[in-house]
Amino acid sequence: MKSVASLLILGLVLSTPSYLSAQNPDAQKPVANEKAQQADQGKEKGDQGKEKPKAGEKKDDCGGCIDKQMQAASPATKADTSKGMKLKETTPISEILAAFEKFEGKRVLVKGIALGTCAKRGCWVNLKSEKDNKSFLRVKVEDGEIVFPMTVVGKEVQVEGIVEKMVIPVETLREQGQKTAEAKGEKFDPASIKEPRIVWQLKGLGAKWDKSADKAEKTEKADKADKVDRDAGR
Repeated sequence: MKSVASLLILGLVLSTPSYLSAQNPDAQKPVANEKAQQADQGKEKGDQGKEKPKAGEKKDDCGGCIDKQMQAASPATKADTSKGMKLKETTPISEILAAFEKFEGKRVLVKGIALGTCAKRGCWVNLKSEKDNKSFLRVKVEDGEIVFPMTVVGKEVQVEGIVEKMVIPVETLREQGQKTAEAKGEKFDPASIKEPRIVWQLKGLGAKWDKSADKAEKTEKADKADKVDRDAGR
């Protein structure tokens, strides 16, 4: 009888791990599961505080602007990048347009009517010459430091900055030419562009304009947003 009881106990002991493994397959890999769990926890911690884009939402930036591919041709200038505008005397835009080389690297204060601005980030604005309605000075600022809204078009803008020479590489010009031709359904020969393009502009360090319309536009947008929320029952 003792022998039979011993054999039964031994059989139960040997069969128990297989039974548990069949009910819980993960019990065979405790180390692997623990590492995976730690990795998931680490990923959750790393994702905390990050703003996730909404479905179908695109980041509004100027990543495709040609400005990103332009290269500075002028030597590095130790400019004061503060928003403070120091100069009192303005330089006519027509004089700068007539002799860019003369003003290269110099800090100037200009004023003119805004003909157009960047619709995405407000990172550039074109100021009309006081002598020619078709001529303008291009002003480029660092993204986010100064923002020219669409409401600035048609207003007089004062900008203080440094006249600089920029170069658009041949490769960039060919890419732009190809995209333009495809949009128009035309043919484009990359070999037709053989030299880089020189662009003169004013690196804006400070700017002033009448911001009353800007405030009115913000108020109007806020009112529309409130109306949408009310209609949605929020």
